[in-house]
Amino acid sequence: MFRVSGCKKRIEDTSPGCSGSQGVRSTLRTCPWVFPDLEDSARSVCERQRVLLRDAGPVLRLAAAELRGVKQELSLLSDDWNINTTLILQHCSTAWTDHVVLQQEVSRAKEEAAKLQQDVKKLQDRLHTSQLETQMLENRIQNQKVLQNQNQQALKQEVKSLQEELQKSHREKECVEKMLENTKKEEEESRLRLQQQCDEQSATILSLSRDLGGKKASWLSCRQRCESLQQQLLTWKQKEAETRQELEGALREGQRIKDEREALKRTQSEEMQQMEDAFRAKLQLADEQKSKLAALVQSATQELQEEVSALEALLREHEEDLRTMREKASGREEQLLREREEDLRAVREEASGREEQLLREHEEDLRTMREEALGREEQLLQEHKKDLRAVREEASGREEQFQQERQAEVGQLQHQLQELQQEVEELQRAHRDVQQLRKENCDLHVEVRLLQETVRRECEERAELTAALSLTREQLLGVRQTAPNSSVPRSPASSSLPSLSVGHSRDSNPGGNNTASWHGNPRQPLPPLPRLTTQRPVPPSPQTQRRKDKC
Repeated sequence: MFRVSGCKKRIEDTSPGCSGSQGVRSTLRTCPWVFPDLEDSARSVCERQRVLLRDAGPVLRLAAAELRGVKQELSLLSDDWNINTTLILQHCSTAWTDHVVLQQEVSRAKEEAAKLQQDVKKLQDRLHTSQLETQMLENRIQNQKVLQNQNQQALKQEVKSLQEELQKSHREKECVEKMLENTKKEEEESRLRLQQQCDEQSATILSLSRDLGGKKASWLSCRQRCESLQQQLLTWKQKEAETRQELEGALREGQRIKDEREALKRTQSEEMQQMEDAFRAKLQLADEQKSKLAALVQSATQELQEEVSALEALLREHEEDLRTMREKASGREEQLLREREEDLRAVREEASGREEQLLREHEEDLRTMREEALGREEQLLQEHKKDLRAVREEASGREEQFQQERQAEVGQLQHQLQELQQEVEELQRAHRDVQQLRKENCDLHVEVRLLQETVRRECEERAELTAALSLTREQLLGVRQTAPNSSVPRSPASSSLPSLSVGHSRDSNPGGNNTASWHGNPRQPLPPLPRLTTQRPVPPSPQTQRRKDKC
C-alpha cells in the first residue's frame, strides 16, 4: 500500500508541462511491482491521451501556419514600411533640394535687389546732377535778370540825360532865336561897337566850337553805348539758346528716367508672378504628398484591423473545438480530463499568451510605426510649413520693402518731376521776361533812334543858324565898308581885328555849327551864350562792370 501510494504520489507530482503518457511510463518503470490492472488502465489512459494529442496536432499546426502567415504579412508590412520610408526620405531630399533652390532664388533676389539699389543710387546721382544743373541755370537766369535790370537802369539814365540835353538844346535854340530878334532890332544902334562885338563874337564862336566838340564826343559815346547794348543783346540771345538746349537735355533725361522706371516695374512684376507660381506648385506637391501618406496610413490600419479580426475568429474556432473535445472526454475520467484540461489550459494560456504577446508586439510595432510615420509626417509637414512660412514671410517682407522702396522712389521721382516742371515753368517765365525785355530794348532802341534824329535835326538847325550868322557878319562888314570915314571913326583896335568872312568862320569851326549872341544894351558887354552840357552819364558800378565782363 505504501508503494502504491508512493507511485500515485509520483504520478500526481509529475510536472504539468510533461505529457501524460511519459509520466505514466516513468511511474511504471520506477514501480514495476504495481498491479497489472493499474498498468492496463494507465495504458488505456495513455492511448486516449495519444488520440487526443493526435487530434490536437493539426489544430496546433493550423495555428502555427496562421502564425507563419502573420509573420509573412508582418514582413510584407515591414517591406512596405521600408519602401514608404525610402519614399519619405526621397520626398525629404526633394524638399531639401527645393529648399536649396529657394535659398538660391532668395540669394538671387537679394543680388537683384542690391543691383536695383545701385541703379536707384545712380538715378539719385543723376537727379542730383540735374538738380545742380537746374540750380546753375537758375543762377544764370538770376544773373541775367540782374544784368538786364542794370542795363535797363543804365539805358533809362542815358535816356534821361539825352532828354535833359535835348531840353537844354531847345532852350538854347529859343535863346538864340530871341537873340536874333534882338540883333535885328539893334542893328542900327550897334554899328559903333562892332569891333568889340566882333572880338566877343570870336570868343563866343570859339566857346561854341568847343561846346560842339563836346557834343560830338557825347554823341559818339552814346553811339558806342548803343553798340555795346546791341552786343549785350546778342550775348543774351546766345545764352537763351544755350538755356533752351539745356532745358531740352533735362527734359530728355526726365523722359529716359520715366522709361527706366516703367521697365523696372515690369521686370519686378514678372519676377513676383514667377515666384508666386513656383510657391503655388510647391504647395500643391506638398498637399498631394500629405494626401498620399494619409491614404497609406488608412490602408495599413484597415489591413491590421482585418488581420486582428481574422486572428480573433481563429481563436474562437479553436475554443469551440476545444469545448467539443472537452464535452466528449468529460464523461469518462475526471482526473485525466482535469489533467488534460490543466494541460490544455496551460497550452491555451501559453498559446494565448504567445498570441497576445505577438499581437501586442505587432500592435506595438504598428503603433510605433504609425507614431513614427505620423511624427515624421508631422515633422516634415511642420518643417515644410515652417520653410514655406519663412519663405513666404521673407518674400512678403521683401515685397513690402520693395513696394515701399518703389513707392518712395516713385514719390521722389514724382516730386523731382514736379520740381522739374516748376523749374521749366520758371524758365518759361524767365523766357517770357526776356522777351518782354527784348521788346523794351526794342522800344528803347526806337527811342534812341528818335533822339538821334532829333539831335541831327538840331545840329542841322544849328548849322542853319551859323550860316545865318555868317550872312549877318558879311552884311555888317559890307555896311562897315560902305559907311563914310567921317561918320564912324575907326578905333585903333579895328586894324588889329581879323577879317571876318565865311571862310574864316568855317576855318575856326570845322563842324560848321557855330552860333552868335547879341544884346541890345550898347553900354554893357554882351553876355555869352549858354553852353551845352557835355557831362556824361554816371558810369556803372564796379559790380555791374564785373558782371558784364563775366558775360
